[in-house]
Amino acid sequence: MKRRIRIFLINLAGVFFILSASSAVINPNSYRHDYYKMPPQEEVQKKALTEKPLNLALPKITPYQPQIVIDEEGNILVYLGGKKAFAISKDRKTITYFANGAKTHSDKIINSGTLYRFRFYKGFSGRVRIENENGETLGWEIWGLNGKLLERQDAFGKTILRRIYDSNSRNFWEVNYLNNTWTRYEDNLPKEEHLGARSGPLLACWRKGTFFGKSGLWKIEKGWDGEKIVDMYYTLYDEFASEPYEEYHKNGYLVKKWHWENHTLVLEEDLVHFSYKKYGDFGLIEDKYIENYTTDAIWISKYNGSRITKSVRIYEGKNFYDERIYDLNGNIDKVVRRDKLTGQIIAFLEDRIYFWEVKDLDLEGIKDFFDVSPDVAEYIYFWKEDMKKKGKSSASLVGIRDFVSEAIVLYNENNLACERITLSPAWEIAFLN
Repeated sequence: MKRRIRIFLINLAGVFFILSASSAVINPNSYRHDYYKMPPQEEVQKKALTEKPLNLALPKITPYQPQIVIDEEGNILVYLGGKKAFAISKDRKTITYFANGAKTHSDKIINSGTLYRFRFYKGFSGRVRIENENGETLGWEIWGLNGKLLERQDAFGKTILRRIYDSNSRNFWEVNYLNNTWTRYEDNLPKEEHLGARSGPLLACWRKGTFFGKSGLWKIEKGWDGEKIVDMYYTLYDEFASEPYEEYHKNGYLVKKWHWENHTLVLEEDLVHFSYKKYGDFGLIEDKYIENYTTDAIWISKYNGSRITKSVRIYEGKNFYDERIYDLNGNIDKVVRRDKLTGQIIAFLEDRIYFWEVKDLDLEGIKDFFDVSPDVAEYIYFWKEDMKKKGKSSASLVGIRDFVSEAIVLYNENNLACERITLSPAWEIAFLN
């Protein structure tokens, strides 16, 4: 399989100048702001089963009348005949049904108002398939007894998250295999996040207190360059640590802000040059950048049902646009630049390569896959083998092929950009950390 794509341009100098100016810049100095950090598979549904009901005595007192119990987060649980009948999530878009106390299936309301079935449960435990309204698999979950989530997998069945419970089921460690982080939960609230192991370097902690004049539950997060703290961020969450409100830099200025709009959590970013992201049921709906109250560039996302397939970035006054193509899990697969009039590809900007694609290739397979010289192939091969020994997640990113600068950026076991290999005219290695 050949990964290299060569495109000949008529006005090579002019186009190359445009491409060079717009190529992405990798920031190795911030642990949390790397150029591409594959996100953990998000909860496909907001929690519908209540865990903190306000009045569980009601169904017992009047078992033959319908009873509605609303928990502290706003989820609704309905009892019929003294037994759980169905639950409605706080965003009013997910309905989960019960039979004899066990969840049977979940339905989802999409923007058109129609209902479709996206989860089937098998008794009290087992593997649950999650799908969209077109029947495409979005991911898998493995549940244990008493409603414990044990593992989450991507659409291809690769493990991306696992929970290790204490004897107290409300206390557990959550292992994120993509970014190699361990997060400690107590009473179902996060406490600390470590890199690589339970005793690894501390990356973040959650504290109830007052910062920047506001009281609540805060996530205190480190910006880490591999050796020392270079920045620190404070994010104010709701009391359940499920929704962020505001993020501050340690020096006191506001970095990000979120708000609810029509049952959708909207992120406002970069408050100097205002931009925002709006998320729907399964992914990004709209992403805009506004400078001086005029739209400089706008992302328009295209969907197959609820699944995002591509995003087109249109530039004001430019004769081209950029197109991001997404895989089944909603992760960026490749980026191309197209002519605005003809739609033809001007250049391949970059290609994203996952670890599972190259994990089991031999030296000759690596050479053919990347279409590189034997010495480069040998270096990538031994790097890949080293990542296998370090337990790099199969579902994480192995690297990004930049066709503009003819380089490959390799990502380590923590899914951080670590090495940049320039392929032409003569290959060389730059260590990003």
